[in-house]
Amino acid sequence: MTLGIQNNTQLLMRMLINWERKHQLFSQLNLFNFCISLKIEVYGIKKNKANLHQFQFMFRLISLFINIQITHFAFLLHLLFIIFYLLYCFIKHFF
Repeated sequence: MTLGIQNNTQLLMRMLINWERKHQLFSQLNLFNFCISLKIEVYGIKKNKANLHQFQFMFRLISLFINIQITHFAFLLHLLFIIFYLLYCFIKHFF
C-alpha cells in the first residue's frame, strides 16, 4: 500500500518539477522548500511515519498557489484534485 502511494507521489513530483522548469520557478521555491524540508524531516524522525517526499510534494503544490497567479480554471481544478488525492492517501496511510 505504501509503495503504491510512494510511486504515485514520485510520478506526480516529476511532473511538477518539469512544470516548474518550464516556468522557471526554482529560484522562488528553493528557499521555501528547503525550510519546509528541514521542519518536515524533524517531524518525520519524531513520528517515524511521515514520508518526506509526500510532504515535500504537498508543500510544492501549496507554494505554487502562493507564488503563481492562477488564471486557468481547469489547471486550478487539476491541482485541487491532486491535493485532495494526496490528503486521502495521507489519511488512509496514518489511520
